[in-house]
Amino acid sequence: MNDKDKAFELNYEAIGRRIRTARKEEKLTQENLAEKMDISVAHVSGMENGNTGIGIQTLVKASNVLHVSVDWLLHDNLDEYTINFETEIRNILSGCSEDQKKALLVLLKNNRKALDELAEKE
Repeated sequence: MNDKDKAFELNYEAIGRRIRTARKEEKLTQENLAEKMDISVAHVSGMENGNTGIGIQTLVKASNVLHVSVDWLLHDNLDEYTINFETEIRNILSGCSEDQKKALLVLLKNNRKALDELAEKE
């Protein structure tokens, strides 16, 4: 493998950590996820541990079953400038209750106001 190919290697451990996190947030066992994705439990375990490569079809299935975006699953593999912040915010909010969403909105507005005030001082 040459240096150019290495630059495009996916970090399967990072993808696996995100799959595990999303699975647990969905309150699914590895067995449940395997059944919903129509793959073996061993494959789920291998993905979560970064020991198994993940094809595009499997990645999309995981995204759909776990209610997260593909870009969220690949987040740690993306360059900083390719991250879709709106999608990231939607993913954060998707697991929140209405009260949590309201509290986060208040925090976000207050932080935005503070950042604007700091920018004015500079």
